[in-house]
Amino acid sequence: MSVEETGVWTETNPKECCPFCGGMVSIRIIEIIIADGKYWKFRVFDDNGCPLDPFFGDGLRDGSSGNVCDGLLKEWHEIVETVRNISECPECKRKPDCQYHEDSDRWIVSCKEGHVRTDAAYVLPALENWNKNVEQYIQDHRRERLGRCLTEFWHREDTSDKNLPEFMRQSWREKHADWERK
Repeated sequence: MSVEETGVWTETNPKECCPFCGGMVSIRIIEIIIADGKYWKFRVFDDNGCPLDPFFGDGLRDGSSGNVCDGLLKEWHEIVETVRNISECPECKRKPDCQYHEDSDRWIVSCKEGHVRTDAAYVLPALENWNKNVEQYIQDHRRERLGRCLTEFWHREDTSDKNLPEFMRQSWREKHADWERK
């Protein structure tokens, strides 16, 4: 199979900086001819050298240069928004690690302590799955967390609600309001 670079290329800079290091991002597309047609290979990079290419899958796109650039800019925006809005681990309160593993050909998003973990073939679904798994983890462990919070609270013998987690404050206030009325 013959692959030939035509020398036609274009470069664009997304508005959003790299969410990992804050560097200026550039997307360069280069026209190539493969036996069955014209494609664009691309390179995504920033000033600080973050490896951003793997976020975009296989590296070949077809269509006009404008359509390819628009599609890559849209994907970049979705990735940046997802990374900015990534949930922290409900147990250790840290942002997750996101790494590509060549052995499994998967993106793995996980907490350093192993509380929550997810993976997917592409980075965006892996990050979105992380947020879904965090919500599910919180639901599954709500009673356990409530029990730990109440136990800590009782051991401190503190009757004010300022040390309670937010999800417990309202019921605490309602209970004490009823006692004051009696």
